[in-house]
Amino acid sequence: MSDWQEAEQRVERAQRLFESQRWAEALTELEAAIAINPNNASWHYHRGVILDQLGQYDRAVEAYQTADEIEADDALTLAALGVNLLRVGRHASALDVFERLASIDPDHEPAYCHRICAYHNLDQHEKAEEMFYLAQQIDPDCPDAFFFMGQSLIARQQDDRALFCWTRALELDPTYPAAHWCIAQIHRRRGDSVQARQHYLAELRLDAGNLDLLTELAEMLLEAGQLAAAAEKCRQIMELDPDWAEPHVLLGRLALLEDRPAEAMDHFVRADRLDSDCPDLAGLMGEACYRLGRYGRAVGHFRRQLDRFEDDASALMGLGSSLLELDRPDEAAERFARLAELEPDSLEAQYSLAICCLRRRQFADAIDHCRAAIAIRGDYLLAWHKLALCFMHLGRLDEARRALARADEIAPGDQAIRRLSRRLVWRRLWARLGGS
Repeated sequence: MSDWQEAEQRVERAQRLFESQRWAEALTELEAAIAINPNNASWHYHRGVILDQLGQYDRAVEAYQTADEIEADDALTLAALGVNLLRVGRHASALDVFERLASIDPDHEPAYCHRICAYHNLDQHEKAEEMFYLAQQIDPDCPDAFFFMGQSLIARQQDDRALFCWTRALELDPTYPAAHWCIAQIHRRRGDSVQARQHYLAELRLDAGNLDLLTELAEMLLEAGQLAAAAEKCRQIMELDPDWAEPHVLLGRLALLEDRPAEAMDHFVRADRLDSDCPDLAGLMGEACYRLGRYGRAVGHFRRQLDRFEDDASALMGLGSSLLELDRPDEAAERFARLAELEPDSLEAQYSLAICCLRRRQFADAIDHCRAAIAIRGDYLLAWHKLALCFMHLGRLDEARRALARADEIAPGDQAIRRLSRRLVWRRLWARLGGS
């Protein structure tokens, strides 16, 4: 048997293996044939198709490029090459390929609709819309065109138009991948957990083992207060992949919501062992430690979170609060001041700065921060209480009385306000008697 005959037989075996979806074996046979005869464009093309099935898109690009070098301007090769260039993030190169394809075959609709995707990823959204209308002229019922156009629209925060496009893609192809998922995300942002859940579940029926999708559904259920359903999804994820960290993070968050910080910490520790790079994990561990009264450990976790995300508002608040509990008001004030810079309308930042100033007996500064908190929310009882206290420390008793009167309007009968009012009565009496 000659080498050429062996190559042809290997190609035939590769074809049978391909039809049986035995991709790896088919690839081995085809590559052996190519080693004998590397100049057959069709074999390189089919090698690319197999690599597509194996999810090896970078290698598929190389296979299609080789096929194109041997036999230029084949429409099937160019279409497959362009799609794989999109998959590996080489969007500008994909545009070049699809432009070549359109020049060879002006009526080849994928040459237009896939350019919508490329232009979207290059943030050239006007060009994306132009390609959409060109694609529509060739095939008004292409689900790809509608899906890709939806992606461009959502990037421009045009939710209603994106929703229309993704809904249309599903009308044209009820199994279109990720369309239900995209629609679910819009409903989730709008706070419609019922509609979001329906679309998440519809996507799961098409892609049952998608851990990212399951995790996002569990997060949405947690945010919607459907804690039992969220916990059930977390257990489902752990059954599919015991080494997936996210369900442990979510179960920890759920435990925090139910005021079970020790249990939350157990979940966070497991998640940390599985994947220490979970974005919010260090901050959540800090929160659990804070609630457990382990302020020193909380400081360490919050610092770790801020090492990665220096302007994380929650971690700044947690670190400042932990330092304050450790009686380190100067260090705490630095964090609260940074938080106030990032979020000028942060009530918690201004009130916490007032507490730091009180601890340092800087009463005038504390008054300024109390007033800043009250400017943000006029009925904030704690700020009125501390404002009155500061006035008393400075001997400004009339102003203290007015602050307490306002506090009593906000919360009639509040015990802390009553106690401070009694102290004020004695201070005013003492002042009338000539006391200092």
